[in-house]
Amino acid sequence: MKRDRQVNEAPETSTGPELRDWRFPYIDYALYDILLENPKEAAVIRRKASKFYYNAITRILYRRLHDGILLRCLSQKAQGILKETHDGICGAHQPGPKLGDRLRRLGYCWLKMIPDTIAYTKRCHACQVHGDFIH
Repeated sequence: MKRDRQVNEAPETSTGPELRDWRFPYIDYALYDILLENPKEAAVIRRKASKFYYNAITRILYRRLHDGILLRCLSQKAQGILKETHDGICGAHQPGPKLGDRLRRLGYCWLKMIPDTIAYTKRCHACQVHGDFIH
């Protein structure tokens, strides 16, 4: 009996709001026409939903640009791709906005990509040591 209760409680804690990122409202709207309860957020999702494409086979959300190019939408925890692009083998330690443009050319996007790239480059030790001094 105790074992059944633990099994039933596990999914409730694993599907909490802390695991849902910014992509899930768009996926819910694309698949099931489900909107958030907040009317302002629901209006934003309804307005921006035409820019997104969800592939149900691969379970990947894409953002469609004006010219038809699809960018893969990542969660806010895209630090691995950010790190590899900035200081990986082919990384050139670019500043924040330029790094954001490079990530976009590589085919990635997330909600706050430019502020995340700026914050990441400000924390990079090599960029701080070898960067230009502003007088």
